Amino acid sequence: YGATVASETVEQEVTDLVDEYSEYGAKLSDCIRDVSQFLDDARSRGLAIMYEGAQGQALDLDFGTYPYVSSGNSGAYGVYAGTGTPPNTPLRVIGVMKAYMSQVGGGPLPSAIGGDVEDYVVQRGREFGTVTGRRRRVGWLDLPFLRRAIRLNGVREICISCLDVLAGLSEVRVLTHYRLNGETVHEYPYDWKSATGIQPVYTTLPGWEVGDLKQAIDGQDFGALPAELQAYVRFVAAALDVNVIGLGLGRDRADTIFIAHDIRSTRGVDTTANLEAGHGEQGYA
Repeated sequence: YGATVASETVEQEVTDLVDEYSEYGAKLSDCIRDVSQFLDDARSRGLAIMYEGAQGQALDLDFGTYPYVSSGNSGAYGVYAGTGTPPNTPLRVIGVMKAYMSQVGGGPLPSAIGGDVEDYVVQRGREFGTVTGRRRRVGWLDLPFLRRAIRLNGVREICISCLDVLAGLSEVRVLTHYRLNGETVHEYPYDWKSATGIQPVYTTLPGWEVGDLKQAIDGQDFGALPAELQAYVRFVAAALDVNVIGLGLGRDRADTIFIAHDIRSTRGVDTTANLEAGHGEQGYA
C-alpha cells in the first residue's frame, strides 16, 4: 500500500509472534480436535447443540454492509461451513436484537439519532467498543434492515434486549420503511449505490418511564410492564411478523422475561400515525 518499513524489523516481529503463539498452541494442544466429529457425536447421542453468532448481520462478509464487514459469515448459514455441520441439519434460528441500532466505526446507519437523545442512549446503554473503547453510533430501530436479516437467516423468533436503555424518553421512533427514487422500500437495499440514497421514514410511539421492573421480571409477566413498553414490543413483533420470545430489561442475565404466547398484536397502537420522513445522518462518512 505504498508504506515503507524496515524488513529487519518486520522479520523480527514475525519471529517474536511465532514464538509467542507457539507457546499458546502447545498449552492448548490437548483441546484441539475435529469439531465436526465432536458435534456429530453429540447429535448421535441426542444432545442439544446451541450455536452463537459472535457478530451482527451487518458484518457478514457476503450479505453485510460491504465494505464495512468482517472476514467471515456471521449469519446463521455460517454454522454449516464454520463447524462442519451437514447442510441438511435443521436449525431453530432465534434472532437477538437490541431495541435500537448501534454501530462502531464506519458503515451505514440510516436511522442515526443525533443530539442529546443520542448522548442519553449511549450513556445508558454503555455504547462504547469493548476492545477499543470507541463510542458507538446509535440509531432508532431499523425495521427494513431487520427484515433483511430475518429473511437471510430464516428467523421466526426474536429476543429484544436493552429495552431499559430507552426508558425515560418521552417518545421513541421506529424506522418503518425507506423512500428510494420516489418509491417505498421495505427492506435494506443490497447495493452500495442504493443504500447511499435511502431516505428513512419513521413512526413515533410514546416512551415509557424509568421504573422498577422487578415485579414483571420476578413474575415473568409481560402484562406487568409499562403499557407503552408493551405497545412498542407488540408493534415491532407485528411489523416484522415474528414471535417475540424474550425481553432484556437490564444488564444482568436475570433481568429477562420469557414470553410463551404470541404477542403479535398492535392493540392500542396506531401503526399509520405520525409517519414522518427524516433525512438525518446517513452514516457513510
